[in-house]
Amino acid sequence: MLLPDHGYFDVPLRHGPVHCRIEGPRAAPIMLLIHGATVPHWEFDRLVPYLNEAGWRTLRPDLYGHGRSARPKTVYDRQLFVAQLDSLLRALSIARPEAVLGHSMGAAIAAELAARRSIRRLILVAPLLDFSAVNPLRPVMRLPFIGELFMGLVGRPGLIRRRHRRYHAIGHGELADRFREQVRMPGFWRAMLTMVRDGALGNQAEAYEQAALRIRQPLILHGGLDHIVSTEDVLRIEEFFDEAELHEFEDLSHNLLLTDPDRAAEVIVSSLALSSSTRNHPAIAPVFS
Repeated sequence: MLLPDHGYFDVPLRHGPVHCRIEGPRAAPIMLLIHGATVPHWEFDRLVPYLNEAGWRTLRPDLYGHGRSARPKTVYDRQLFVAQLDSLLRALSIARPEAVLGHSMGAAIAAELAARRSIRRLILVAPLLDFSAVNPLRPVMRLPFIGELFMGLVGRPGLIRRRHRRYHAIGHGELADRFREQVRMPGFWRAMLTMVRDGALGNQAEAYEQAALRIRQPLILHGGLDHIVSTEDVLRIEEFFDEAELHEFEDLSHNLLLTDPDRAAEVIVSSLALSSSTRNHPAIAPVFS
């Protein structure tokens, strides 16, 4: 399948269609953006314009169970998503993106994908290590029938309220509407519950260990006010790599790509522009002054 020039498109894969969006200069190097749990590709809406302006072409798919991609009845673990993206790249004849950026759960997926494909640059934003270890509701959610009941009565309305407050707090209430639209799609909550049960949010240390065998210097971004991924977990992830470049925003939270995309983009673009791996791409340069 030929990669479209711009816009939305679907790619048929083994477990169903994968919904994607491609943007940026046609001849530019590709950066694959991998979202986290519950929020699909539009979590990067405010970041992408900065990356495109800096000379990157961005490809952002919806992971299975999210957005407008399929919601297959299968095991929802990290390997499902890595295989999904690996198959997507093959279907689009992309041998190796120049860079891969993953946020939260997407960071662990990005790490394993980078190890498989020897991707040159890896960006880990608020990288998830083991959310299950700090999630007191996981035992309840793993119980047959009880988990479904809990998700319907407590988990679903609670998550909707949190998203509503969070998006209105940053002046983007329209994102709350987009989240509610996703919630209404058949199979979404089943997929979210299955992710908890199958380990997609469990211990992801192996993914970072694999990435460290091939990538010496990933860029790691983290917010000091992040209540999902602790600073201690980020420091543990940093230790897997020989020369990780860690940038801590003391005043930002887990959703820093939505709240402060300009600050995150400045660090990302500057780091990539200065790296030896992008010197063959003169179009890539810092665009911030």
